[in-house]
Amino acid sequence: MRFHDVVSEEELKRNPFRLAEIASGQTITSERKMKRKDGQFINVEIAARMIAPNRLLAFVRDDY
Repeated sequence: MRFHDVVSEEELKRNPFRLAEIASGQTITSERKMKRKDGQFINVEIAARMIAPNRLLAFVRDDY
């Protein structure tokens, strides 16, 4: 699954991915809206880092 499958275009324009920072080895934490299986958008916190070339590890936590 790709991020674009669960993040709306409006959300990406408002809060773009910080891939350059992640690629430099930083762990990035951000908040955004993501789509659940049922199609509803919810607020989540994401912590992401690069684990190999073109491979990200991301932990996503909802607000509940």
